[in-house]
Amino acid sequence: RDVSAEEAERIGLLSGVIPQETLMEHALQCADNILRFSHMGTELTKKLLWTGLESNQQTQKAFEDVAQLYVRMTTSNFEEAVKSRRENREPVFTDDK
Repeated sequence: RDVSAEEAERIGLLSGVIPQETLMEHALQCADNILRFSHMGTELTKKLLWTGLESNQQTQKAFEDVAQLYVRMTTSNFEEAVKSRRENREPVFTDDK
């Protein structure tokens, strides 16, 4: 059955309903937040979301494990995450080692 935006939010299918007048502003704020993440991590997350549509849970878990190991081994993002948390600041991910 179809559900309204308000009902979808109420039952947890949406994180929020944005009024049309502020939709673009909200979308740009979301984009700015995504830009602060690791670019490599964001790209891999997007690919994993798409592969998850066609794979089983065990296969998807294996893909996620490899992706996390890849980012961990090829960037200093993990170290930056730990350091920024310790210093109580936003992390700056450069995706380089």
